Order: sequence, then C-alpha cells, then structure tokens
Amino acid sequence: MDPVHGPLLAVTLLPDPLRPPGEPIAAWALLDTGAKHSGVHAAAAKHLLGWPVVGAVELYTPGSTSEAVALYAGKLSIARDGAPIAMELLGLSLGYRAAGREVLVLLGRDFLNGKVFDYDGRKGEFSLHW
Repeated sequence: MDPVHGPLLAVTLLPDPLRPPGEPIAAWALLDTGAKHSGVHAAAAKHLLGWPVVGAVELYTPGSTSEAVALYAGKLSIARDGAPIAMELLGLSLGYRAAGREVLVLLGRDFLNGKVFDYDGRKGEFSLHW
C-alpha cells in the first residue's frame, strides 16, 4: 500500500479486441470506498485501449457541480487473479504516478460489492477477498 495514495491494487487493462492496435496496460487501481461507481482514466480508455462508450452518467463530486461523463465498457484483470473482469467504468481524469506506475483505475463500491476489504491505516496494509 502506498502511504500517500492509499490502497493500490495491480491491474492490467485489456484492449478491445475489435479495435486494434491496443496493447494491455499494467497500471494501479485505487480502492475507494467513497466512490459509488468505478472509473478509468478517460484518455487511456479511449485512445490506448479502444474501449467503446456505452452511455453517459451524471457525476457528482463533493464541492462541485454535476457533469456528464462517458461510460466505457472494458475489461481488466487483477494481478493476483488474472481472470478478465468486464466492467462499465466512468471516464475520469486520473493518470497520476504512484510507486512507479500510473494510477489509471478507481475501483468503487460497485466493484467492492460482495467482497471483503480490510484497511489498516496504522500498519499501512490492506486485504481484499472474494
């Protein structure tokens, strides 16, 4: 776990096989219990992975007005599991570096639903089970 950025999970973003020439991207996903919906860095989803836009969602953040953001259909795999997970992710502005890798995904409560997430801030550790 990164002490500044929080619980980071290694993921691989998988390109849309129908829209070449995308390549898989190794990235971090930030686990965020305060986010209702998961998201992806919009530029990576659109330009590097070729994920299709399947809709738009009204996004509300603390201290700001609402805005419509693209909803992308894509697949990612979690490093420890490897099985592809199909998800719909909000197009966000992420793409910052932490611990030597880009943070391109935010995994919210839609992803965490049905899983056990333990966070120990004092020890700087977390676990995720399903």
